[in-house]
Amino acid sequence: REQVYNTNLGTTATFTRSNPLVSLLQADLAVLLTEFGYVYVPDAKHYAQPNPHVSNIPRLANTCTSGSDLPLGGVFGIDVRPTSTCRPTVHSGGIVLFGQLRYNNVGGSAIGLRPTIAYNRGIFGRTPSPAAGWRKDNSSLNLSLRAEYQADWTAAIGYTMYSGDALYNRNVDRDQVALSFSYAF
Repeated sequence: REQVYNTNLGTTATFTRSNPLVSLLQADLAVLLTEFGYVYVPDAKHYAQPNPHVSNIPRLANTCTSGSDLPLGGVFGIDVRPTSTCRPTVHSGGIVLFGQLRYNNVGGSAIGLRPTIAYNRGIFGRTPSPAAGWRKDNSSLNLSLRAEYQADWTAAIGYTMYSGDALYNRNVDRDQVALSFSYAF
């Protein structure tokens, strides 16, 4: 067991058509969510540089996507990584931003549209799993559009782009597109 302290500070705001920007975009409603997450792992520094004389001290999970800092890793053809590079840090944090516009009755029809943007970025440190996924400079950006017809039919398309250091982010160069259709009865 490890001690992990997780703190989140977030805001949620909705803006109606009376807001000048929402009115300029001709939307009916805008939603903005922000969150800053911080993770403190007080013993991470002890596990990042384990004492070779004490073999019963567990090490926190490796945060690298490839390679290993385990002894004799090179014998098995595994890229050798320095321990300080692949272990979680004492402090880590990141941000999440989410924005959505809602258009009801587009052009006087029964169709509603919801364009959405979501952004996630690690600002500093490396968080141990599964506490959080913060890795410095790793980020994801999601753009999506959801269309609804009379609250029964729904179609959505989305694109997610990942960026950051390939050493810490398995999803770099794995951008994805999602498409969905649904009917509620």
